[in-house]
Amino acid sequence: MKRFIPFLFGILFLGTTVNAQGLFRYPDVCGSKVVFSHAGDLWMVSAHGGRAWRLTSSAGLEVSPKFSRDCTKIAFTAQYDGNFNVYVMNADGTNTHQVTFEGDVGHIPGRFGPNNMVLDWTPDNKILFFSRRDTFNIWFGRLFTVDPNGGWPKALPLPKGGLASFSPEGHRLAYNRIFRNFRTWKHYKGGMAQDLWIYDFDAKKTTHVTHSKGTERFQGTESYPVWIGDRIYFLSDNNGDDTMNVYYYEYSTHEIKQITHFKDYDCLWLSGKTPGPNLVFQNGADLYVLKVAKNTVQKLSIQLPGDHPYDQAKWVNGGKYLTSFDISPHGKRAVFVARGDVFTVPVERGDVRNLTRSSGAFDRYATWSPDGKWVAYVSDASGDDELYVDRADNRDAPVRLTFDGHCKKYAPVWSPDSKKIAFADKEDRLYYLDVKEKDVRLVDTAKYWEIRQYTWSGDSRFIAYQKTEDNMFGRIYIYSLKDKKAVPVTSYFTNDSMPAFDPAGRYLYFVSQVQWNPALSDFEMSFIYQK
Repeated sequence: MKRFIPFLFGILFLGTTVNAQGLFRYPDVCGSKVVFSHAGDLWMVSAHGGRAWRLTSSAGLEVSPKFSRDCTKIAFTAQYDGNFNVYVMNADGTNTHQVTFEGDVGHIPGRFGPNNMVLDWTPDNKILFFSRRDTFNIWFGRLFTVDPNGGWPKALPLPKGGLASFSPEGHRLAYNRIFRNFRTWKHYKGGMAQDLWIYDFDAKKTTHVTHSKGTERFQGTESYPVWIGDRIYFLSDNNGDDTMNVYYYEYSTHEIKQITHFKDYDCLWLSGKTPGPNLVFQNGADLYVLKVAKNTVQKLSIQLPGDHPYDQAKWVNGGKYLTSFDISPHGKRAVFVARGDVFTVPVERGDVRNLTRSSGAFDRYATWSPDGKWVAYVSDASGDDELYVDRADNRDAPVRLTFDGHCKKYAPVWSPDSKKIAFADKEDRLYYLDVKEKDVRLVDTAKYWEIRQYTWSGDSRFIAYQKTEDNMFGRIYIYSLKDKKAVPVTSYFTNDSMPAFDPAGRYLYFVSQVQWNPALSDFEMSFIYQK
């Protein structure tokens, strides 16, 4: 096959100002100004929204900016020399200098969050930051303070910590013992659950906030504490939904009250400082300002000036971005997915055809029908994942086959007669549909894992698939379209996968792990199974 190089266009933004969406993180507010991170740089905007201005332009990543309490300086974490360290600059973006000089502890995956992450300023003008510099593994970190002019960091008298905020007078600290804020776990109650604690530096005493007056602990996440006056504001998903919202804890009365009621997206990166009067947080694609005095919320409309080179149109070698492929039945063309579009490509002579031309959608899992007439694929062109078919000769518009759109869908598999398609989804279900009638039928629902392996018999009357059982072993089932019934055909005690019918339809092949190879344990007189 000759080299495949379809050229794909990006989106060209005209003008010099973009009303950006979905790009704002790590906000902080002080007085009438909000600082935030966008595309790896720090920006500032009025607390009422409007035109923002850039504070940094380095190729290195900058995150977690925090105003000093007098709003004159900004401490932040940056990756300028390979490692994340603490930096400080004036609030107008001038006089940037490095404060910490600590190397990262080995390779830290992105889900662990950055090392030396700025969290807050102390009342005596020190920078509070999170670091793994002296912990026994990267799962845990400790809290340190450092002078903005440099010097040796000092560890707080706590064995471990996460996000934190000092009380106005500096004698107490609201904090998480666990730092896991770059993970998207929901309703987690295990050993990495985030609770809200208060440490009293004078009494050397730690108090669990939601255990006050004998109340039960929140059944969810409590994180992002911000201490304003007598209240500790924080984020929690204790509302029974999947979303985190803003709460406050009244220190003197121990009252806990929910303030916001977002339903679609988590509130994240709540920030602010005494004396207020505002807090700021991220929700979905936007930043919001919370006015503490009235508990009212305002969404910020932000415009970003600049040429935005990454948003401009450019030529791209699509052959370097292939995600799936299939061969036509006659073997003269192939179908590829590259950068979210579906292409058919000749083996020797002919033109490259872009079947979907959907720069605003993510198309994937393209597969050719056995009769050579159609290409099926999954696309979110409607806003949700749906199954589509398109004529292989690209003469007609794509035809949408499914309309439920409630979760991610996996690869379509054609039946040999080209009349039906099997597919699965993120909710552990396997389906097949009649292409002509668009009639979707449920085959099976798994309980312990998604169904990702499925295939048709040569006569298009049966579907073989793998389903995970309660012992976490894969088991092969065969579903009869006529009887509307699935039966297991392999053992519960072996891990089986990759079912495939032979062309004649007489046998079903699969891969099975059936060799146990027990070994005698070194610690007790018993066999262990390592393989």
